[in-house]
Amino acid sequence: RHAPLPHRFPHDSPAAMAPKKPKPNTKKFGMPLYASAWADERSLLVAGGGGKKSSGIPNRVCVATFDGETLSEPLFSCHTDETAPQALVMFPDNSRVLCVFGGDVAVYDVTRDPATAEDEALGEDENADPPASQSRAGAGASPYVVKPARLAADGSAARSTVADCDVKCAAFSSDGAKLAVGLEDGRVCICEWADDDDRAGGLTLTKEVGAHADAVTCVSFSPDDKSVLTTSAESAAVPENAGAALWSVEKNKRLFAFRDPAVSVPRGNTGKNAKAKRVVASYRLAAFRADGDVVTVLNVNGEGFVSRWTPEVSKPDDVSWTIVGSIRATRDPVSAASASFDGARVGLGTSEGAVVLVDVGETGTKTKRLRVRACDNSAHMIFVTTLAFSTDGGYVLSGSADASARCAFARRQISAAAAFARVLFSFALLALSFLFLTLFLRRGGVAGFAAMKDTRGSIAPDADGGLDLMQGLDLADAAAQAREALREMAEDAGRVARDEEGAAPAPTPTPSDETSGGVAEDTEDAEDADTFSREASRIEPDPVEDASGRMTAGDEEAPREEL
Repeated sequence: RHAPLPHRFPHDSPAAMAPKKPKPNTKKFGMPLYASAWADERSLLVAGGGGKKSSGIPNRVCVATFDGETLSEPLFSCHTDETAPQALVMFPDNSRVLCVFGGDVAVYDVTRDPATAEDEALGEDENADPPASQSRAGAGASPYVVKPARLAADGSAARSTVADCDVKCAAFSSDGAKLAVGLEDGRVCICEWADDDDRAGGLTLTKEVGAHADAVTCVSFSPDDKSVLTTSAESAAVPENAGAALWSVEKNKRLFAFRDPAVSVPRGNTGKNAKAKRVVASYRLAAFRADGDVVTVLNVNGEGFVSRWTPEVSKPDDVSWTIVGSIRATRDPVSAASASFDGARVGLGTSEGAVVLVDVGETGTKTKRLRVRACDNSAHMIFVTTLAFSTDGGYVLSGSADASARCAFARRQISAAAAFARVLFSFALLALSFLFLTLFLRRGGVAGFAAMKDTRGSIAPDADGGLDLMQGLDLADAAAQAREALREMAEDAGRVARDEEGAAPAPTPTPSDETSGGVAEDTEDAEDADTFSREASRIEPDPVEDASGRMTAGDEEAPREEL
């Protein structure tokens, strides 16, 4: 009974069980990834590490590129000593990047200088890193070089301590003069530069604008830099907690608390079913759109919801927000989230390693329908730690603790087959329209089709069994009928003119005219037209009433030809 079972499943062979080859848009960076950012439309930064040097995993910021199909290997690496970067915040002009290390921050220059010597990159000679010639083999030159903007005495990057606890998130104002930070203890603070002309270091915490009950998970400035939008890990199901809030930078107070209708605590939450009725909810993202609306991401009982809010201003200092659209985007908790710069799309990373793209609506539209654009359930092996959109919003970058990074299209893409099918359909529709228009004109327009409807019962199939739509139409007969109608009109007009003037009847045609054969028939239309014009010229104008009330026949002095 301990005999081995026969091999019945070919897919269980060692060749079949070999790991799948990674896709071109996925790369391993040899370290857990915690942060990401984009330098431009196709150049990206990823950061992470293993912490202490004893772990054998380097802490560094890497530069790579994505051309729409392939994510490159690391083209440049800048080491960060024994501390792994927890967040990357690009300056508004993308010339520098702020790295967050616990409660400290450091500024690094991001310069377009691929000719920089290899020995200028910190830590490039560490044993944990491959030689530069191997790490860049076949990858080409790096579009950017990352190095400290200011060096400390030991040659490492100069750091500024902004808090005595970890900085969980940060965001610059539009001019880069202020930095909003969300702290682990729930505080929302503003930091400013010691020397605003030299923004290479010297950040200090200047004010506290508010506080949550738990760690802050996201922070962003409003378009006018007068307020700050934040989310927290605190329970959104508790009425006393804000979850997501808008804070005034000048007045240091909360302006509005976003309470999503998806969060509802059932009444009577007591007894043996109390645990089943409990609602667990927390916000992961809140960001402004270009049109002033707000987008939020909320976890409710292990599911991810995306909502769009629009402002309603009742007073200059009283602004409320209402939901105009909401959607359940994932059935797993959202572990990372990011919004494009215009707020039209939101990227979600789940605890199961999936990446989901949600369309919130283009700028200026008040759509109530949000929809999932794409979902990649096999993006990463474990939970997603970071998401970032490219500067033009065309791509989305995701990173995971499994050391993998993946790039994907954020906008809708049309395949070549679909584009070709649309072209064929357009040509077919154009051909059908041309045929219908040709038939319509040949039948004489609407009147012709009406006449065809009246006589369609008399149309018989031909010898081949088909129908001749032109059957019964004689163009020569139609022309003769038109000439006869014109002749009758001319005779009627001449008769009326003679009756009014008492003129003699028109002379009867001579025998020679009646027996002139085909020549008289050819000139008959021209003679009738001349007779009509001569008789019409002798018609008196209608009498009109002058100012004295007398009826006159018109201007006696005017030439008869003009009348």
